[in-house]
Amino acid sequence: MIAYLEGEVKIRGANFIVLVTKSGLGYLVNVPPRLISQKIARLFIYHYQTEKSESLYGFATFKERELFGKLIKISGLGPKGALALLSLYRPEEVLAFIQEGNLAKLEVAPGIGKKTARKVLAELSASEMFKQSGEEDLLEALESLGFSRQEAQKSLQYLSGKEKTLAEKVRRILKEKGKNA
Repeated sequence: MIAYLEGEVKIRGANFIVLVTKSGLGYLVNVPPRLISQKIARLFIYHYQTEKSESLYGFATFKERELFGKLIKISGLGPKGALALLSLYRPEEVLAFIQEGNLAKLEVAPGIGKKTARKVLAELSASEMFKQSGEEDLLEALESLGFSRQEAQKSLQYLSGKEKTLAEKVRRILKEKGKNA
């Protein structure tokens, strides 16, 4: 099973790239649009197989890959719907919407209606992935939002200690950082 690929992006499509590794093998990988413009891609791969087909889905972080894996297990939400959701929002945003119970934000993704959004909330709100997160998860979340590692570490000073979840911590830091910018 393929878990990680790194190589040059040779072809770009609307939601896919063809990645050529150093060994010369080319892989068609479905990715969120924000990853299409890269010249060199480093992707955590989800290898999706059915009786009729198989495809690769690539993500910038392992956590995003994990979230994709949890999303596609939800009845009525296949890989296309899960990729659509992760194309619109970063994993931290999906996390925040689930913790807030924000159906409206989840429904915006193509192929996700009220019924599927409710299933996402019901099934993932209880998931271990969305329980209280540690400092490394927070730093990774901030980096995925454009912070450098040093900026992310400095931003921890904005936490009051009352924030319990990763989403609450990220929101607090973004709010405080905005005030002090």
